[in-house]
Amino acid sequence: MGENDQEQIAECRQNIRHIVLLSEGDCVREGSECTVIFKYQSAESIVRELLELIAEDDGICLSNQRMLSKTVEFIGVYSPFGGAGVSSYSIKLAKEYSIPYRVLYISLELLNGIQRPETGQKILSDEAVTGRGMSELIFFLKQQKEKVALKLQSLVQTRHGVECIESVEDYRDLYSMDKEDLRRLLEVLSEEVEYEKIIFDIGCLSDATLELMRYCNVLYL
Repeated sequence: MGENDQEQIAECRQNIRHIVLLSEGDCVREGSECTVIFKYQSAESIVRELLELIAEDDGICLSNQRMLSKTVEFIGVYSPFGGAGVSSYSIKLAKEYSIPYRVLYISLELLNGIQRPETGQKILSDEAVTGRGMSELIFFLKQQKEKVALKLQSLVQTRHGVECIESVEDYRDLYSMDKEDLRRLLEVLSEEVEYEKIIFDIGCLSDATLELMRYCNVLYL
């Protein structure tokens, strides 16, 4: 609802867990009882913020709707040495597969950057660094939260026409992910979201990424 309309539902506030205001300003008001979201942004961005709000609230319980009939293919791309064009190749794969399938590209690179598929040049600037990606997802997994699927969907960005989750902000976050975190993530990707192909850009070697390679249906080395 708009900022000017909140008084209209003051009487039923106690029956509403969250009131979300669409603000015409770009600053969140201090001391507000309501969550404030900037109005003039894309609908996708507003939906992501709402999904994050629900995912972070342990008081909201959701029915666990698993898509048991869904089939998903895990595709990994890895090179034991740098400069092999792993990220560029992964993004090209994602773009090709996204024509007939619903595809998610997940960056397991150590550095926070995106790669231009045309040139292979990596961008390490404010254009690439959003502060929300695998670091936040790994932290959420380690908290043993239930609504991982919602949190994951709130972190999805669109880059070069491909839905993706960007790399960690700090390389140590990626190394902190263990086998159990990885298995929980794969379970969510298999059963609780609608992607048909998941492409992992594997940029480091660890117990978790070795476990991921075991689960991949296709592995490009």
